[in-house]
Amino acid sequence: LSDCFVVTRSTAWVLCARFFGSAWRVKSTRNAAVLGGRYWLLRPLLPPIGSSSVLPTLRCALGRDGFCSVSPISEPAGIRKTGARFLRYDELRNIEVKDGSFYVNGECWLRGTSNELLALQQSVQVIAQSADRPAAIRRQIRNGLAAGTAAAEQIETVEKRIKRLAVICSVYAVWLLLLTPLFIVRYPACWILLWSTAVPLLIFHLLCGTLFLRAHRALIADAAYARREAFCKMLLCPPMMIRACDSVTSQVRIAGDAAAVLMACAQEVRWRPEIQGLWRRLIYAKFPHFGPDIAQVLGDFTEFYRAEFAEFLRSKNINPSVFEVDPSRIPEGRRCCPCCETLYSEDVSLCCDCGSVELLNPVKG
Repeated sequence: LSDCFVVTRSTAWVLCARFFGSAWRVKSTRNAAVLGGRYWLLRPLLPPIGSSSVLPTLRCALGRDGFCSVSPISEPAGIRKTGARFLRYDELRNIEVKDGSFYVNGECWLRGTSNELLALQQSVQVIAQSADRPAAIRRQIRNGLAAGTAAAEQIETVEKRIKRLAVICSVYAVWLLLLTPLFIVRYPACWILLWSTAVPLLIFHLLCGTLFLRAHRALIADAAYARREAFCKMLLCPPMMIRACDSVTSQVRIAGDAAAVLMACAQEVRWRPEIQGLWRRLIYAKFPHFGPDIAQVLGDFTEFYRAEFAEFLRSKNINPSVFEVDPSRIPEGRRCCPCCETLYSEDVSLCCDCGSVELLNPVKG
C-alpha cells in the first residue's frame, strides 16, 4: 500500500497521468496527510492511470553571499524547519552527489533523485564562481522558467517510452485481480488452473520487468542503484509490478521550473489555485523562525524569483495582481490574511500560520 502514496515536501505538486484523454490532473499537499514531517499524497491506484511525477521544486535558496538548505519556493512562508544549513560561498570546498544524497563539504544536506541533485550541484557551483551573483541567480531562474514551458514535449517523450509498459501493466492488472480469482473459483483443483493462471502471470511478470528495465534505463540512465532496488522489489511482489509505470515516472525529473511546468501541462482551472498561492508567498514571505544568515538568503532569493516570475507571467499575458486578495471583498468587521485568505476578527493583526504576515483591513468599493 505504501507504493500507492507519494511522499513530498509541503508545497510540492504531483502531476498525475491522464485518464482516457482528459487533462493532466494536479495534486497538491493542501489535501495531503501529514506523517513524520512529510506530506503523503494518494496517487492513482491502478493502471492505466498509475503514472505520476513530482514536479521539480527548488530545494535550496541562493543568496548574494551564501546559500541554504531550505527554499521559499518549496516550503510555506511560516515553515519551522529544524536542521536548516547555511554556508557562505567563500567557505565552499566541494559538492558531491552520491546515492541520492547531496553532500556539501562532506555533510549530507538533502536527499532526492540523481538528476535533481546534479542540477542543483551545477547551479550552486556556477553561482559560487560568478562575479555578479544576483544577475547569475536571476539568469538561472529565467532559464528554468523558459525550460518549463517545454514540459509538454518532455512528458510526451516519457509517455512514448512507457507506452508498451503501460499496456502490459494494465493487462497484467486485469489478469491478476479479476481473471485469476474467477479461475480459482471455477477450477479450485485442476491442472487447467496452472495453465490458465500461473503461466500467464509468470509471462506478464517477466515481461513487465523487462520493459521496466528498458524504460528506466532509457529515461534515467545514471540511476542504476534505484533501478535495481525497484526491480528487485517488484520481482518479489506482483501487485508492485503492475505499478511499474509509476516506478519509472516518479523518478524522472522534468526539466524546468515547477510553476512553469505546471502551467504548461495542466488546464488553467487546475493550475490557477497553485500559482495564486505561490505568488502570494513570494509577496508576503517572512521568515521569523530562522537565524539572520538564512533569513537573508531566503529574502534575497524571494526577491530574485518574484521579479523573474512576474516577468514570466506578463509574457503569458497574465497580470500578477489577479492573484492577490481584493480588500473590497473582505467582510466588514473582519480582517483577512493576504496569503492564505483566512478571516480573523478585528483585534488580530498577524497571521502566524503564514510567518506573521500582517492582515488586510476591508476597503469599501
